[in-house]
Amino acid sequence: MLYSVVFSTLLAGFAAASVDCPIKPYDAAPGYQIACVYGDAKGVYENRLVKDIDVVGSTFSATLPFECIRQVGNADSPNGGAKWLGYNLNGKLCWVTEGNVQGEDKAECSRKRSRVEALEPKALDANMAASTAPTAKLFSPLSIADGKIELSHRVVMAPMTRNRGVPLAKGTPEEPNRVWLADELVAEYYEQRASEGGLIITEGIPPSIEAGAMPDVPGLFHESQVAGWKQVVDGVHAKGGFIYAQLWHAGRAAIPQMSGLPTVSASATPWDDDEKYPFRTPFTKEKIAYRDFPPKEMSVQDIEKTISDYVAAAKLAIKTGFDGIEVNGGNGNLPDQFLHSNINKRTDAYGGTPEKRCKFVLDLISALASAIGASQIGVRLEPCGLYNHTRGSERVETWTHLCRELKKTHRLSYIHFIEPRFDRIDSEKEKEGFYASWSLPKVSNEVFRKAMGDTPCISAGGWDDKNCVSAVEEGRYDALAFAKWFASTPDLPSRLKNGYPLEPYDRSRFYGGWDGRAKGYVDYPFWETSPLNTNSTDSKKRKLSGTGSARNHAGEEKIVAAKEESGESKKRKGSGKA
Repeated sequence: MLYSVVFSTLLAGFAAASVDCPIKPYDAAPGYQIACVYGDAKGVYENRLVKDIDVVGSTFSATLPFECIRQVGNADSPNGGAKWLGYNLNGKLCWVTEGNVQGEDKAECSRKRSRVEALEPKALDANMAASTAPTAKLFSPLSIADGKIELSHRVVMAPMTRNRGVPLAKGTPEEPNRVWLADELVAEYYEQRASEGGLIITEGIPPSIEAGAMPDVPGLFHESQVAGWKQVVDGVHAKGGFIYAQLWHAGRAAIPQMSGLPTVSASATPWDDDEKYPFRTPFTKEKIAYRDFPPKEMSVQDIEKTISDYVAAAKLAIKTGFDGIEVNGGNGNLPDQFLHSNINKRTDAYGGTPEKRCKFVLDLISALASAIGASQIGVRLEPCGLYNHTRGSERVETWTHLCRELKKTHRLSYIHFIEPRFDRIDSEKEKEGFYASWSLPKVSNEVFRKAMGDTPCISAGGWDDKNCVSAVEEGRYDALAFAKWFASTPDLPSRLKNGYPLEPYDRSRFYGGWDGRAKGYVDYPFWETSPLNTNSTDSKKRKLSGTGSARNHAGEEKIVAAKEESGESKKRKGSGKA
């Protein structure tokens, strides 16, 4: 079913006059920005998809480059029996039509018609109305870090593992490399996505060799790693942005072949199926099953050592110039493993009840707060997660206690929740099926959000250009974190603010660059050179040469979705530009 967005001033003699479209809607097709209605007093309409125009408020004459679709109708039935949904926008009528739309067989229209995508009627909601409004709350300032940092907008880059680090040493079968560094390419990636007054949360950064679970992930536990991350920080700051280092410990979601050390967790709970480690293992093609290497239960001394590793990494991050750190307490990683009753089987001070299962996380945050200050710490939680076999019960009791204690004890920079609907390997419907099969209740983040009180709240998981504005406008969250759309759209805040279409992403390039680190990493275009921008010089060159503009999506449906990971001194402010 084809939908097209149309506008009307409902004036007689409309066909002969020029038309000023009041807003720029969502695209009906990539590269074709606006559809306007032309008709006469009796209501004979033609929908024309206009190309080469992308400026809000542009005036269009009734003679357009070419016509691609026509709404069937007549003087007595102007909509030809189609379903019309009307919305009042700033005193002008905006419409979504459904049904009885036919394409003309003109040669110049055939390629375009094949690219037309369905536009849901819900797209013309508050989100669309505000998508081009500079006053939308999503693009307004937000204070974090207990008022020490003021963001210019609320479009946050979520943490994403990208596996683009470089090895410290070449490595041998006897002594494989276990340390990876950020370099100029990693710095370029983050600098591309920085914006004035915007917040970036880095990929998960291991605070120790033991913490790492994947190859090519730069850590922050070795002096050799500081210089690379300093390049990253300096590049983001040069564009007026802010950047937090996410500290990430995989716990039992690692294998000893990567670290050379036993994997650890809250308890020695083995993996309960034959799931294989998904990444390459140094010097072997063997696929390794997690259950073959059950974790070691952490002793109290192990816990204290791990917390000290986090503290050392946090201090190093602040020394390097990061504006703060985020603790990844979700995604099935080590802190999350302590919180889940199906993994944490302890009967000591760190397990046995919801309150005791929270102790590791609370102790960790307290130690970090003592070291660098609570206002430089953000915490990411996933109360509704299932990833990495997190199937714990008593979720409301556990995470409510955790959030209340965090709020009572610390003035954190922010709290960062992952949406219940989101999962890295399952659709929302499949995830609900898991909840039912495991007799787990479906939980909302609302109760945990309330427990955090006035702590700034970021939400991640499933946000895009069609649902983001209303989520902030309605006060459900203070800011939204985007992962895959930031991976493919380096100027995401600007595109959302201006209503420009987002670049399609290539899932097969999310993790690593097996045939070139830059591919699918730093080669996505900004709007000025995007093939979706019909006014761009590059786009016009492509049209003349006949080359395609779509990014390769081969195998996309077979590849797991992008993995969202994994100063106290002087308040800095952005200029308010998105």
